Amino acid sequence: MKKISQNLNKTWIVKKGDAERKDIINEFMERLNADRGKREPVSFPQVATLIKHIPTSDLYFLRSVCNQSNSFSARFWSEVRVDKGE
Repeated sequence: MKKISQNLNKTWIVKKGDAERKDIINEFMERLNADRGKREPVSFPQVATLIKHIPTSDLYFLRSVCNQSNSFSARFWSEVRVDKGE
């Protein structure tokens, strides 16, 4: 019989050695949840899965762009949105 952990989708799990990326994801999660109001907060796995294709160096740029914007959350979602035509 297999362990439960073998059947789980582990695409959102951050490696222990990648604390830098984990810190940035936590910051994104906290800032996004602060702007969500009455909606359900986003979780760490949701944010990690959403930005898993973005290199860590680009996450720093994304963070700076979002920080300079009037609305962190709106800018974040507009930057990570993938158009279906691309």
